[in-house]
Amino acid sequence: MKTTKLVFAAACASALTVGLITAPAQAAPVTGKAGIAAVGGMAAVRDAATGQASAMSAASAQQALDAYWTKDRMKAATPVVEADGAASTTATPAKERVKPMRAEEPMAALLNSAGGVGTQDAAFSFTTGRIFFFDPEERTDKWCSGGAATGTRRRLVLTAAHCVHGGPGRTWKQNWVFVAGYQAGNEPVGRFSAFQFWVLTPWLNDRDRHYDYSFVITNNNQFGQRVVDAVGGHGLVSNAGRPFVHVAGYPGNRDGGEIQWYCWGTTSRRSLFNSDQKIGCAWGGGSSGGPWLRDYNHTNGLGMAISVTSSGPDCVCEIYGPYFDDALWTLRDAANNASPA
Repeated sequence: MKTTKLVFAAACASALTVGLITAPAQAAPVTGKAGIAAVGGMAAVRDAATGQASAMSAASAQQALDAYWTKDRMKAATPVVEADGAASTTATPAKERVKPMRAEEPMAALLNSAGGVGTQDAAFSFTTGRIFFFDPEERTDKWCSGGAATGTRRRLVLTAAHCVHGGPGRTWKQNWVFVAGYQAGNEPVGRFSAFQFWVLTPWLNDRDRHYDYSFVITNNNQFGQRVVDAVGGHGLVSNAGRPFVHVAGYPGNRDGGEIQWYCWGTTSRRSLFNSDQKIGCAWGGGSSGGPWLRDYNHTNGLGMAISVTSSGPDCVCEIYGPYFDDALWTLRDAANNASPA
């Protein structure tokens, strides 16, 4: 795997961040056709000196998180290691249930005077990035992977649910930022802090891995850009079957998580009684939340997300991801509709 040189448009001279309203501590659940609800939660900023966490406006969060996430603190963060095992996973019969596929195409970045993506590479995409956060249960700084995703408000990042909430009896992550196109300490298009987190209730209540995915509403970066405006958004596919994919992420067992990695192959059913996705990527912690992309375009760095990395066995020989079914759209639409304009 090669390290790719980053090429990008000049950032806007103005570093103004649009001040968004502060998100509520927890949004009212939104129930979809399948009876599964999406829940939005507070993205809090923790003061390292006092240990107190609170919601902030976008401008205040930007200032606080820029001070918190120094280069040294990012380097000292540890990968989220989501070992497979005790957590429940929705089981389905061995016979595949064939449901209508639904897809939304990727959204291109806006190349304008405010800055944006200039070029991409087969082994690198600005649309995928590294996520940093403080875990209030473990009281440590962590990292995951994720990617900007399609949505009319152009503010969404797709990642694993365990990268935003620990499940039953736990709480929302703090000091959460998405660094699009992170590469060996470089932050070519800045940082996008969290405005609000959205997960599905089976994860929140039961830690069901079949629903281990999340959409995060993000604030503008320091250049005043929305994330999809700056780097584009991966498309989404539900009921995709078992396609050939490129899996993206920042696994800790590959270059210490400092370099964006890709693994590719055809997905398969995880087991006889588990309909989730599986692929033979030998990736460890830190890859959680990285998108599994069908129809990956080497020219623009965009693809169609059919899953995200959720967990893997102790052998570090393969990884598992949820099978995106109709609940995907309940979650995405709830997050998109809750996003500020």
